[in-house]
Amino acid sequence: PIAYYKEFEKPKIVLSEIALNGQFALDTEGFYADMTTFIIGSDSKYLLALLNSKLVTFFVSKISFQIRGGFLRWKRQYIEQIPIYRPNLENPAEKARHDEIVSLVETMLTLKREQGELDPLFTDKRQALAYQIAAADRKIDAAVYALYGLTAEEIKVVEG
Repeated sequence: PIAYYKEFEKPKIVLSEIALNGQFALDTEGFYADMTTFIIGSDSKYLLALLNSKLVTFFVSKISFQIRGGFLRWKRQYIEQIPIYRPNLENPAEKARHDEIVSLVETMLTLKREQGELDPLFTDKRQALAYQIAAADRKIDAAVYALYGLTAEEIKVVEG
């Protein structure tokens, strides 16, 4: 028995303990996580975008340690240190940025769902979806960089 047992049945963000980069996923189906995955009791698409951004992966790479193959440990002790930008939703400009990020995540989720449902034989359609997913991912990263006020030089460092 665990104190947060009911959290598994709620919408949540799921993550793998060991990954090359942020690989956070939104679970709205109530799945249970296994031993090498963790959950965050939130269904925030905004938070999902931040956690999956290149900026957060860069940050975690500086505070976590790498194991064989360059994999990072995505443990609570590191995730708790991520500086999450909390927009003032009363401010129209910040609300617009927040809403743009959420919209991009919704687009990304739709594209990923389409890709997952596509017959593997439809390689042209899979490729087209892969390009759209990559474009949405770049837009999310750009929006996150803007949130944190990164300069062009800082973005170059993050993107390596």
